[in-house]
Amino acid sequence: MDFSKDEFKDVLLAIMITTAVFSYNGSWNRFFEFVPSIFIIAVVSTLMRQWMYKKLAGRYGAKAYFKLWPFGSIMSMVLALASTLKLAALGSVVIYSQKFAKWKRKFEKYSNFTELTYKEAGIIAAGGPGTNIILAILSWSAFYVSGNVFFQYGTYVNAWIAVSTLMPVGQLDGSKIFTWKPWFWLVMVAVSAIFLFNAMP
Repeated sequence: MDFSKDEFKDVLLAIMITTAVFSYNGSWNRFFEFVPSIFIIAVVSTLMRQWMYKKLAGRYGAKAYFKLWPFGSIMSMVLALASTLKLAALGSVVIYSQKFAKWKRKFEKYSNFTELTYKEAGIIAAGGPGTNIILAILSWSAFYVSGNVFFQYGTYVNAWIAVSTLMPVGQLDGSKIFTWKPWFWLVMVAVSAIFLFNAMP
């Protein structure tokens, strides 16, 4: 999986912020106790998401890279400190093609790129939260069998990330998926919410 220098920096920051946000539970007393487990979960989740984005984008003759969203990152940290709510809308996938579906916005021109349809853009975007949902299901299954709380945290973190990035605002995945198929977006939100509710500590 290839990362540009800027993308690698953004991915690393996203992992660090995710680790901090989910390690803090209203008190600093056990913060460092949670850091190792949450860090592992954040690394696996973030890298798997980016791999899926790039894989799906390549299928449609496009390229995808992760871009950190400063406002979303700051809000995630503020909410974590001020309440029990978590927000993991730290960035979005930027899809490069000749033209990007609805907005007809030109990015970089590559001779082998084609115009993305609503469906293609939606499928690429769904790869992110879809990956988190799969990881949440696998983690919950492992927790059910083993009772190990590490897997409960894995479910919790991945479900929160899925719910956060499914918000249909701005360049978040949710807006692209909702534009493509509202019912599919709703199903993804519902499944994410179910696992989030069941995995809450």
